[in-house]
Amino acid sequence: MSSYRPEIVDGSRIKIAALLSEIDEDQLIDSRIDELDRSIFLAVGFDRDSETQGDAAAHYVESCIHAIERLLQLKHSAYESARWLWYLRRLPPTLFGGELKSTEGYDTSLAESLTWRIGGVAKSTSERSLSFPIDASTVRHIVRLAAGVRLMSHLHSLYRRIGKGARLRFMSGSSIPKIVESLELQEAITRYDARCNQNDGNFVSGLGLAPTGLVDLEPMSNSGSEVCVLVFKLRALVGLPVKGPDGAGGFADCVVSSTHGIQFADTSKLLLPFRGVEQGGVGFDPNIGLPLTLLLLFPYFAHLDRACVANVLQVGYAPVLKTNFHEIVKRGLPVVAEQLRAHRIDVQLDGPDGFVAALEQAEPQLWPLKSRGLIRDAKSFYMIDFASATRSLQSFLQVDRHSPFSSARGDEFERQVQHMIGESEWRPSAMFLDLRGRTLRIAGRKLTDVDALGVYGDTLLLVSCKSVVFDAKYDKGEFATVRNREALVNQAFQSCQKTLSILLQQPCGDNFDFSVFSKMICAVCTPFPVYTSSPHSNFQVDSGLFGISSFEELRVWLNSKRTGQSTHLL
Repeated sequence: MSSYRPEIVDGSRIKIAALLSEIDEDQLIDSRIDELDRSIFLAVGFDRDSETQGDAAAHYVESCIHAIERLLQLKHSAYESARWLWYLRRLPPTLFGGELKSTEGYDTSLAESLTWRIGGVAKSTSERSLSFPIDASTVRHIVRLAAGVRLMSHLHSLYRRIGKGARLRFMSGSSIPKIVESLELQEAITRYDARCNQNDGNFVSGLGLAPTGLVDLEPMSNSGSEVCVLVFKLRALVGLPVKGPDGAGGFADCVVSSTHGIQFADTSKLLLPFRGVEQGGVGFDPNIGLPLTLLLLFPYFAHLDRACVANVLQVGYAPVLKTNFHEIVKRGLPVVAEQLRAHRIDVQLDGPDGFVAALEQAEPQLWPLKSRGLIRDAKSFYMIDFASATRSLQSFLQVDRHSPFSSARGDEFERQVQHMIGESEWRPSAMFLDLRGRTLRIAGRKLTDVDALGVYGDTLLLVSCKSVVFDAKYDKGEFATVRNREALVNQAFQSCQKTLSILLQQPCGDNFDFSVFSKMICAVCTPFPVYTSSPHSNFQVDSGLFGISSFEELRVWLNSKRTGQSTHLL
C-alpha cells in the first residue's frame, strides 16, 4: 500500500519569493528609510542637545514612534487591510528577520497590526478563493512597507535600551540618533539578548508562570474542560499532515507546507491559573472573551470548512465565505458563550452580525505592541485570523503584580518548578520533598523558605522561585519597571548565596539535615529571562546553570544532568 501523500504548497508564496529575488531589496529599503528619516525629522521638530538620556531621551523616541506610525499608515493605504495580510503571511522570513529569533515574529506582528488600521473592504481576484495580484510593483510596495516597519521596530528597540541606561547621540540632519553605551552595559544587553534568543516564548509569562500544564501539543482530553486551540508562528516551513482537497471534489491525506502550528490549552486552567482563587477573581480584562470565543469556535470552523485546518497551517488565518461564517457562528456561538459564562465571562454578542461588529472593533495597539486584529473584510470572505487571536489572548492573560493574589501566583510557580524537578533525574526522595514549602531553621532562627529542591546523587539543589510578571510596561522597556525587576532578582540571588554560605558551614538545623550532601547548589528561577546588568546574570553556580535562570534554562540544565565543579559567591 502506498504511503505517498500529496503536498499542498502555496504557489503565491513561491511567486513572491521569486519576484523579491529579482529586485535590489537592500537599495529599496535604504532609500525608504532615508525618506522616512527626513519626514520624521520634519514632523518631530524640536530642539535637542547633542546627547541625551533618561526621560528626555525616552520622550523623544516616543515622539518619533508616533510620527512613523502616522507616516506609514498614510503611505501604505493604497491596499486594504485584508490584502495586506494576504501578502504579509506569504513573505519569506528574511524580509523581517534579524540577528535574534524574536525579530521576525515581532516585526511581522507590527506590520500586521499597522495594516489592520488601514481598514477597507478588499476584493479578491477570484470568486471561489481569496487571492490578490502579485507583480513587481506589488513586491516593491511590500518591501517599502517592510523598511518602514523595520525602522519603527528599531525605534522600539532604542526605547528599550534607554530603559536599561543607554544614552542617545544625535547626528546632524537625521532624526534617528545613535546609541551610546558603556562596555559593561553593552555586555549586559548582549548577554540578555543571547539568553532570550535561546528561550522559546512563554505564552503565560504575563501570569508570572511557566507554560507547563497550561499549553500542550496534544488536546488535554482528560482535563474535563473546554479545549482552546492556539495557533503559533513556526520558525521555519514545516510539512504537516492534514486532510486536504484531492482535486476531485473530495478529501485525502496530504502534507501541507506550514508556517504555523497548532497547540492546545485547557480553558479552565488559563482562566483559573492560581489555586485558591475563585472564578472571576483573577480580574482579567473583560475583552479577553472576544479572542477566546474565536479560538473556542475553531472546531466549528474546521468541521464546516474542510480546508480550514490546511489554510490555518499555511497562513495562520482561514478565509471563510460570509454565508458560511454566519452558519458557523449560529451553531457554535451559543455553546461557547455558555461555556464562558461558567467562567464569569459574558461576551454578550447579538448573533453573527453582533459578533462581526465586536471583532472589527478589536483594535491592535502598536506601542507597546498588542496584536488584536481578529478579522478582515474581503467582500465575499472574512479572513478569520486565529494566529492574531492567539496573540491577542496572550496579551489579555496578564495580571497586576501587586494584586491581592500575588501569594497564590508565587505558590503556583513554585509548584511548577518543583514538578519540573520531579520529572527529571533530580527528583528528591519523600524525606527531602517534605521540606518543600517549609521554613528551614537553625537554633530557632529562620534561615530560608524552601520554594523548590532537587537531589542528584550527593548534590542538593535549592531553587528560589520568583514569579516575575511580563507586563506591558516591562515589554515596552520603561526604566522604573526594568530596574524594579532587576533589583528583585539580584536581591534574591544575593539571599540565595548567603543561605548557601551558611548551609555549607552548618548543614544541620532544627528541622533539616543536609550533612549527607557533599555539594550544594542554590539558584534563582524566573518564568522568563529577566534583564540584569549585574555580573550575577552571567554567573554560573554550576557548570551550565546561571545563578539567575529562567524556567526553560533550568529545565535544560536539569535534563543535561550536569554536576560539574561548582563555583559559589561566598
